[in-house]
Amino acid sequence: MRMELVWWQSFTRRLLVLAAVLLVCCRALAADEGYPEFTWDRVPLYAHLAVGDGLKAEQIEFLADQFSVITFTGGTVTNGSVELNIAASAKAIKQRNPKVKVIFYWASDMPKPQ
Repeated sequence: MRMELVWWQSFTRRLLVLAAVLLVCCRALAADEGYPEFTWDRVPLYAHLAVGDGLKAEQIEFLADQFSVITFTGGTVTNGSVELNIAASAKAIKQRNPKVKVIFYWASDMPKPQ
């Protein structure tokens, strides 16, 4: 009898934790926060590119207008810091189109000379 009670309490606790996790996940999905806008009316496009020494204004405009998800990686930098160039590019894209999701990809397994 005691063994059944311990098992039942453990099972009930795990079930409650699982229910709480599912509730949080469902609420996050329902809110649709963090995901780019999606519709089959237009094929979603994704860009993955190296920023290097920074992007020009026309490149920022094109990326912000054409893509819903953009990933920036470093590339070869001759002046300044790749991190600052990526931050400036991401900020400019978000100012032009706040709905775009910008990701920073750091290839730490492939060091690049700066």
